[in-house]
Amino acid sequence: MFSNEILNIDSVFLRRLISRWYPFSEEQINRYSHSLNWELLSVNPNVLWSEAVLLRFENLLKWGYGGLSLNGYLPWSNELVEKFISNWDRELKVSNNRLVSGACNWLKNINNHKLIDSVQDSLSYFSHFVIKEGDPERTWRTISTNQNILWTKEFIKNNSKNLIWEDTILLDSSEYSSSYYVDRFGGLCSNSSIGFNLDLIETFTDQISWHSLSLNEGIQWSVPLIKRFEEFWFYSFDNELEEIVTYNIPEYNSESDFDYCLKQFCFTANHTLPWSSELLEEFKDNWDWGILSESYFLPWSTDLIQKFKGKFVLKELVNNQAVWEKVFQSKIDKTVLDQVFLR
Repeated sequence: MFSNEILNIDSVFLRRLISRWYPFSEEQINRYSHSLNWELLSVNPNVLWSEAVLLRFENLLKWGYGGLSLNGYLPWSNELVEKFISNWDRELKVSNNRLVSGACNWLKNINNHKLIDSVQDSLSYFSHFVIKEGDPERTWRTISTNQNILWTKEFIKNNSKNLIWEDTILLDSSEYSSSYYVDRFGGLCSNSSIGFNLDLIETFTDQISWHSLSLNEGIQWSVPLIKRFEEFWFYSFDNELEEIVTYNIPEYNSESDFDYCLKQFCFTANHTLPWSSELLEEFKDNWDWGILSESYFLPWSTDLIQKFKGKFVLKELVNNQAVWEKVFQSKIDKTVLDQVFLR
């Protein structure tokens, strides 16, 4: 069904978003060839890709790095690679009948794991006890992240000097490939079982790691709570947080794609906040809108996009699969396509 609300969206944005995600057939690609964004179409996972499509639009498609060469939805085969051998990105190679590259192997899985063995894991079963002085820091790290302890204000107060309040983040490289990964070693403030509330936060204001608390997914977040400590939350991963990151990567370049792994460690990326149009409006000058533009957890709608169109980052919005699936996928038909690409 034709929807006027779709056409009220910026036309440049619509052409780019649809080029990026719509399941075009060969004939549809030909019909809209003069208006399609070919760079975005080349990474579209939903196009009905075939050798015939690649051949017919060979001179319009983008073949290099970031285009068809990294599109995992092509009908890859040795024959396909050989047929278009001069077009593929020169840094990619053939392996197992597919083009592969270290760039395809980013490991963005965040591991929140313990640092010590199962003997010390027995601490999971206690509720109240006295910790002997002199225990190694890694034991306190495990205690601080333990979700089976019956956490109380008194217990935290009695052991506040030993508990590890802040997370540590390690950006490391794999010794077996060109992949990279992030390890996050949690602290007390990101422990989701503690149940930080207004009283607890105010009691330990001086010990609180505000960055780690900003990541906590177990707090009953509310607008009043966020407002009370508005100036303390780490809305973006910025230079101030570099001190909690250890880079175990030779010749690390802070301007590289590694930063993708780090920017998710901030308040704006916390999916457990009570996300709504009202929450966005209340703290609109604080959020990292680049992160929000690529997030899956916002209550996406045409109204939301229109309301904050001056804040969202167009490039991130276009590449956000959640935006496509939650808002546009079911609303794009032939009438809309003709209006967007032929008018």
